[in-house]
Amino acid sequence: MLNMAIQSTNLLVILGIAFVMRCLRSLPLFWVVVWPGTAVHEVLHWSVGKILGARPVHFTLLPEHKEHETVLGSVSFANITWWNGLPIGLAPLLAIPACIWLSAHLNIPYNWKGGLMVWGLSSTLCMCSPSDQDRSIAFVSVWGIALWGSLLYLIAREDHTLHPYALTLEHEAIHIVKRLGEWARRLMLSRQILDIFTL
Repeated sequence: MLNMAIQSTNLLVILGIAFVMRCLRSLPLFWVVVWPGTAVHEVLHWSVGKILGARPVHFTLLPEHKEHETVLGSVSFANITWWNGLPIGLAPLLAIPACIWLSAHLNIPYNWKGGLMVWGLSSTLCMCSPSDQDRSIAFVSVWGIALWGSLLYLIAREDHTLHPYALTLEHEAIHIVKRLGEWARRLMLSRQILDIFTL
């Protein structure tokens, strides 16, 4: 385990480089700069889709020009359903905790090997956000969102480290439902009063 100062320095450097990479999106060779991150992004889509039975049918890590944009990589599936769309679409987010953990545990040397490690981690963080197409797949079904949200909540309830957050979420959800019920009652009462005056 690296000491806290080195952990913080590694993470700040990698985050800073990832931010700079995001600012270079308009460059013609941007796909080369972020290629390791693109590979991780698409492999995560492919892996989660394979596990959840989405049947990947096409996989590429080379840029493709489609309409007015350049797609840096893509995976196509034959069986996206209401229940597997959310984890498949949001799969690249799994790279965030992985990169943070690696930044804290890897002893990054000040040579070309260290440069490759920083490049890989930075480009992965740069490309870990789901694209518009990913989000359209992830949020295609309210039932899918409810299913995975419930599973995460149950896991958080059982995990002692996440339990306080689950309780906070539960209390907030109960509060929101109560407020919605109160607003609904007020709306119904307002309509009843309005009906009386319009008779």
